[in-house]
Order: sequence, then structure tokens, then C-alpha cells
Amino acid sequence: MESLTINKTVVFLNCKNVIKKVKTNPTIHSAFVFSIIILIITVCTYAQINFSRPYSIFKNTISDQGSLLLNPRGQKVWNLGIICAGILFLPHVLYLSQIMCVGTPIASQILLITGSISSITFSFVGIFPAEFKIPHCIFAGITFVGICLVANIYFFLNLKKLRDINGGSILNINFSQNYKLEMIFAGLVHLFLDIALIIFLIQFINQGKLMPISEWAYLLGVMLWMITTTRSSPITIQNKNKSEILNNLQL
Repeated sequence: MESLTINKTVVFLNCKNVIKKVKTNPTIHSAFVFSIIILIITVCTYAQINFSRPYSIFKNTISDQGSLLLNPRGQKVWNLGIICAGILFLPHVLYLSQIMCVGTPIASQILLITGSISSITFSFVGIFPAEFKIPHCIFAGITFVGICLVANIYFFLNLKKLRDINGGSILNINFSQNYKLEMIFAGLVHLFLDIALIIFLIQFINQGKLMPISEWAYLLGVMLWMITTTRSSPITIQNKNKSEILNNLQL
């Protein structure tokens, strides 16, 4: 019995160390993010190659790739890929909420809850293809709005963290020029993602039908946002600053 207790303690400590390592190692997170993006690009490419007719991002919605009627040959791979992408999105959200939890616990919890719901509904988009119109539209809508909300929460929490790191100022960040450009790029991506979602929602509400190009613009925005989370997080920038300080000292 005592041995079992010791083993449980060892397992717990090992898991805690692994979580801590992932949390403080942006490289692992970057590899994970790019694996999700590659998965989405791969299944979309496969679905479009096997589409029943020439696929067009101007005429066909994202969900058409998983349609049982429109894409009988490629729909299985696409739907399975979307289910997996939704599952894999959850650890990404967990990572973001963990690096933001210090100093902003409530906001990071909201980020985690919203992101978890979005991850589940993301997978349900693949479980319920376009033919299941009502549940498919509900889950797709929750996913679109939810991920954008997560991106907004993360963006503003990130600004707050960077302001705190810099002693209360965000205008005169004492970071390298490259990282200032990356933060500007992150802001532009964030704006692009919001505009794409707003256009999509306006089109849907006014006409009751989808505007395919706005969907694809939104998906591009989501993937670009995921990439920015690997480049402009407080941990990444703090580590970069430490490296620059050490390099300057060596010079």
C-alpha cells in the first residue's frame, strides 16, 4: 500500500514536471500548433482534389468539403480531420490559458471555457456534415464566434502582460525591432480575423446564406492567429529578451 502511494506521488510529480516543461517551452507549443495547421491544410487539399466537381473557394463553402452528397469520395477524410483538429485545439487553448493565468485568473478561465466549448463544437462540425443542416450550422456558428472570442481575449491579455513586463507601458516596449514588428503583425492578424467574422455574420444575417470567400478568409485568419501565438507570447518574448541580454554581455 505504501509502495502504491509512493508510485502515485512519483507519477503526479512527473506529470507536473512535463506540464511545466511544455508551459515554459514555446518550441513544443509551436510544433503542436503547426501540426494542427498542417492537418487542416492536408484534409482540405485532399477533399478538394476528390471533390465531385471543380472546387472553388468563391462558390463552395468550407463545409461542402465534408458533404456526403457533394463530396462522396473525400468527405470521410475531411470530416475525420476536422474531428481530430477540434480535439487537438483543446490543448492549444489550455496552453494559452496557462501562460495567461498569473495576474488574470478570471479572464484566463473565461478563455479556457470559451476555447473548450469551441474545441468541442469544432469536432461536432465533422461529426454532423452539411446534410445535418440545423446542428451543423449551430456548431459551426459557435465555433466561428468562440474561436474569435478566444483570439480577442488572448490578444488583450497578451497586451496587458507585455505592458506589465515593460513596467506599465506598451507604447515604448524595450524589445528588439523584429519583435515589435511581430506584435504589429499579430495586431493586424487579429483585426483581419475580426473583420472576416463580421462580414461573414452580416452576410448570413441579411441574406440567410453563406458567403464562401468570407469563410475562407476567416479560416486563414484563425491559422495566422495560431501562428502569432507561437511568436508573440509573453514567455517567447521574455526568453528572447534574456537571449539578447546575454548576447550583448558576451559582446
